Amino acid sequence: MVTIMTALNSRQLFWIIVGFILGSAILLITGILVSTASQDAWLSLIIGAFLGIIPLLLVTKLSCLYPGKSLVQYSQLILGKFAGKIVGIIWCWFALHLGVLVLRNFADFIMISMLPRTPEIVIYITFIIPVILVLFAGIGVFGNVVQIISPVVLSLFIMVTVIMMPQFDFGYLQPVLQQGIHNIIWGSMQVFAFPFGEMVLIASILPSLKDKEKCTQVLLKGLLVATILLLLGLFRTVLVLGVEDTQRLIYPVMEPAKIEIFGFIRGLEVIIIINWYSFGFIKFAVCLYAFCRGFSNLTGCHSYKPIIIPASIVMISLAIISFNNIAEQFNYALTFWPIFTIPIQLFIPAILLAVAKLKK
Repeated sequence: MVTIMTALNSRQLFWIIVGFILGSAILLITGILVSTASQDAWLSLIIGAFLGIIPLLLVTKLSCLYPGKSLVQYSQLILGKFAGKIVGIIWCWFALHLGVLVLRNFADFIMISMLPRTPEIVIYITFIIPVILVLFAGIGVFGNVVQIISPVVLSLFIMVTVIMMPQFDFGYLQPVLQQGIHNIIWGSMQVFAFPFGEMVLIASILPSLKDKEKCTQVLLKGLLVATILLLLGLFRTVLVLGVEDTQRLIYPVMEPAKIEIFGFIRGLEVIIIINWYSFGFIKFAVCLYAFCRGFSNLTGCHSYKPIIIPASIVMISLAIISFNNIAEQFNYALTFWPIFTIPIQLFIPAILLAVAKLKK
């Protein structure tokens, strides 16, 4: 049974889904989409967001059919013990792999933008310790933390966008559809795979939700708000820098914040860094929790907490050795990530729901 101390309410779930979607996407998705679809990147983002509704509805329906159980648990009930455990292993691998990518994204950004001489391991440990502490305190405490920090951080995000508006040049968005529909479609697949399809990991925290009747409505609202904020981030970057400069930069969302506005407003990049750290914290915490909860279900452990520290050490180790450089990481995100993650994000919950409906 989920107790009051370990339960989430609908407002906390809303902020978790917003923070999870923004996560590393708030920093990376603009560069990825503009590299693919140029000035039509905003169309790809909207299409990808609509596609993201599908896995969200699938895991929500499954959670309603099997209340109080995680995906790893009800996959064994639906498919049988052997096949269900295979699905559980894939699920845990996906959560682990995504957590490693979030860690690596954070470390690369900090080292390139702020602390190039700081040892990499120090950055990883500094980032991961608050996540470990809040997950040891419980998923309810995590929800409280997210509920407190997210509105403040989003207010700063919107404030930066408003301040930058005098620098906007809407001519950078023209002509529409110049790159062809195939680039827009591929861009929508990229943005579906990262970040919208990754929302399937929310299935790990749905058993802790108190207000289950509001689940679907809350998640869709969170998806809508996060999509609007990602669009704002994309527009403010492209409208200030243009397509060519956006494609050349590693972290294009940072550059407009460095421009002096009205002759005296400077240093807005600090707010971008705060945004990234806060949302990255939320996303990594969900990944780590999903892996630990899934692993505990696979192995029969009664609690996920003993797994947190070993899993954190494994994630740090994999993050260090995963890529040789930032260019390799971006190429991976642009080409390979959508190919092998979309089946996990879409087909696994779809098959589980179809078989569950047939059984019931």
